[in-house]
Amino acid sequence: MTHEIRVKPNPTFSEWAQSLNMVFSHRGPAILIQAFLTLFVAGLTMTVIETLGTAVSAVAILAAVCFAMYLILCSSLATSRRRAIFQALKNATRSYIFSDESIVTESQASTEKYSWDALLRVTETTSTHVLIFATFDTICIPKRDISSDEATAFAALLQSKLDSRGAKKVP
Repeated sequence: MTHEIRVKPNPTFSEWAQSLNMVFSHRGPAILIQAFLTLFVAGLTMTVIETLGTAVSAVAILAAVCFAMYLILCSSLATSRRRAIFQALKNATRSYIFSDESIVTESQASTEKYSWDALLRVTETTSTHVLIFATFDTICIPKRDISSDEATAFAALLQSKLDSRGAKKVP
């Protein structure tokens, strides 16, 4: 019989959001678009300064205000959507069983089984272990939710599974 490590995580919103950012860290195109739009607004501002009091300056001011409202609205919607998803996940009590064979996720509604082969990487922060799978699923385990007796066994199990596949643990 193999040893199983059972964990019932209770991550905070910031820990959960940080784990999502680890998966979706490909923000290069978004940063370029934001830089372009910022330069565009700077150009509009220069147009306003140069043509103050004309019809062109009124249009430039209107465009700058619309752009600012767009940025505020987008970030507000994204944050509220993330919080709603987090609350739904938090209310669906989850637990994880880590064994030599697989990782099993249990909730009130379903049971999922992940193969260790699907694990892409493990990222460890000061407060969490984040497991990232090939399906872009993540498991965020706060270190405080792992008993001190099982913390060493958990770290050893993760490392052995990563070593056996040539994958790496990201500090």
